[in-house]
Amino acid sequence: MGRKDLARTTPDPERAPERTITRRSFVEVAIGSIFALPVVSGGLVLTMDPKEAYAADATVVVAKCNECAFAVMDVAGNKKSPVKDARVFVKSCFNGKTVEGKTNDKGVAIFDIAPLSEDEGKKKKPERYTFSAEIEVTKDGYRIFRTGRVTVEGAKGVALPIRTITKGEAYPSRVTFDDWDILYTNNDFCVTAKNDASHTVHVELEALSGSGQVKAALYAGDKRIAEGTGNPSGNRCSLDLREQFLLKGAGKVLPEGNNFSLRYEQGGKEFKAPVALKISNARGGYEAPPVACPSSAGRPFPCGSRSSTTSTTGSTPSATPMSRGARPSGGTRPRTARSLATAGSPTRARLSRSRSTRSGRTREPTRSTR
Repeated sequence: MGRKDLARTTPDPERAPERTITRRSFVEVAIGSIFALPVVSGGLVLTMDPKEAYAADATVVVAKCNECAFAVMDVAGNKKSPVKDARVFVKSCFNGKTVEGKTNDKGVAIFDIAPLSEDEGKKKKPERYTFSAEIEVTKDGYRIFRTGRVTVEGAKGVALPIRTITKGEAYPSRVTFDDWDILYTNNDFCVTAKNDASHTVHVELEALSGSGQVKAALYAGDKRIAEGTGNPSGNRCSLDLREQFLLKGAGKVLPEGNNFSLRYEQGGKEFKAPVALKISNARGGYEAPPVACPSSAGRPFPCGSRSSTTSTTGSTPSATPMSRGARPSGGTRPRTARSLATAGSPTRARLSRSRSTRSGRTREPTRSTR
């Protein structure tokens, strides 16, 4: 992958020069996003392009309400080629159970997700299975694909993008904001005047060369927001950037928008990778609790229905998903499929000062605590 010159960064007088990612050219590292498989009558279409969903030669797979399809695709050069014999590993954030398997000749692995989402203390089974999970894909010759928390749903499918390893190119395999995935999944977080908690951007880098210290920084455009260092173990390194990212007026608050990137260097080589992070400012005087609230709830796609059946969800981490038009969930209380459906939109959550009950009364929104 060739080098591209980037605009110069603005010097930061508060930082010592040796702490700054330098102004030289970066190697652009392509990542890719998780995509939903288009849904048609009878099943899911194995394509990443919805326009091709009704093609006569489209391949359709069927996923039952307790199953989820994972299609692994090589997206280098926009090929979108199925990858056979890739190992797919799914770990439930709800009960810690795991499932794994290899993709078939179509690049697909279909798993029964009921054991990963069921509450064993309850006898009644949900009609729709939904839970948060971490997904990993590995195959010789390919980059490691590893997500933070994302939402997995029954009777649906996603395409997982992987790429072949490029010699001499270090790459991020996992980037999270308070455990929620922001490398492959678009997530929208809200800045408020009350969110004074510190939040963590966790970074895992792969294919590093040498044993020298690694520097990594989160940028908004060409402005450095936070920077950290880590020591590699083998050819891997993990590090954390922890600041008051969502407190309005704070020195390290993230600016509104979605132009974020991760820049990192080791041994004189510098790289830049896009981050699927979006920041919104609270509107109309809304005061969110001191938790990070991604409106898409770790979803690469919106739910397709508004069923009133109950779904099981994982325990809530410090980053709590917020349903559109609903108050943030708190603790480990399960949410309904209706609220999950409204949380699925990739657009920002609607923030209101009050909610109307069925009786027509108005009440102030409930705040959840950490």
